[in-house]
Amino acid sequence: MTMHNAIGWFDLYVDDLDRAAKFYETVFQQPLEPMGDPTGETVMRSFPGNMQADGAAGALVKAPHARASQVFHRTVRLGGPLHGH
Repeated sequence: MTMHNAIGWFDLYVDDLDRAAKFYETVFQQPLEPMGDPTGETVMRSFPGNMQADGAAGALVKAPHARASQVFHRTVRLGGPLHGH
């Protein structure tokens, strides 16, 4: 079985999106891309990434309803049904 990184996506919540984007664009020397939000409540800018490759991609997020950053883990189905506990 191929090993994959456990983290698939992350959201970094920020209060000042423009300031945070400028910081990360300066550090990584790459632009962050705007991401759409169907609710219109959340403003996001994604880090460069390839969702088909190993590793994690993510975004800066400014949202009125959230304050803590989130990490989304990859899941792999190992042949049988998944059961919640």
